[in-house]
Amino acid sequence: MSQGYPGLETSPRAPGNLPMRAIEIIAMESGPFGIAPSGTLTAGGALTLGTALDNTYGPSNNNCPGIWLYFPATAFSTLPASYYWTVMSSTTLGTVYNIPYTAPGLFPTITQNQANIAGIAIGTGVGYTAPITNITSFSIQLPPNIMGSNGGFRITTACCNNGTAGNKTMRALIGNTVALASATVIGQIVQSTNILMRCIGTSFCKGNPQSQASSVGAGSGVGTSGASVAFTSYDFTQQNIYAGVGLQIATATDWLICHEFCVELIPG
Repeated sequence: MSQGYPGLETSPRAPGNLPMRAIEIIAMESGPFGIAPSGTLTAGGALTLGTALDNTYGPSNNNCPGIWLYFPATAFSTLPASYYWTVMSSTTLGTVYNIPYTAPGLFPTITQNQANIAGIAIGTGVGYTAPITNITSFSIQLPPNIMGSNGGFRITTACCNNGTAGNKTMRALIGNTVALASATVIGQIVQSTNILMRCIGTSFCKGNPQSQASSVGAGSGVGTSGASVAFTSYDFTQQNIYAGVGLQIATATDWLICHEFCVELIPG
């Protein structure tokens, strides 16, 4: 690549040697993390799921370290609802550790030694019911003043789920809070009996960093919903803009697991 304007790269093959700006990956995670189906968690941290997952998310399965599973507060004696580090011994049995995911950004890497030090998550021993509301599964703050008047960002995610009739929904979101409350959906896919789905959510400025348009429903699978294009007025020059992923099941006995996501900034 040859050098053009300061801070820009140009391609010698581009017409007129026009300046090009590189895409920047600001977040990438291989997961897995997901919403656990209804089940039971004992005082000893022993988990029994009412519906089998697609794989054993534990060391017996090609050294898979584990999975972040979301549990409601009713699963625990004193712990709040959150994603907790879980090591499965089969598709329905596992151990939940007192390592919650609470901060925005990437999920930390957990070793078995860390899990043993943290201790188990003390459950009630009474069956819990999985939530059927949207759960914000990932949130990251977008850096201000980097996308320009015509740039934007892209969220790419991939999920799997059980193949029952209830809807499973994956959303790409943008909003003004870490929790992405009242967020705008910039990409969404809804499916039921298909077991794999991929969603791409984009939001690009339209000649103004305070005006964007997003193509909603970009993805592969069965069923999409929402308007074809959503116009928003987030101020990309400010520091209070967050992007993330939301997961939702419609039936408490279902499960939905995100295996990867990537957030890319595209200056323009």
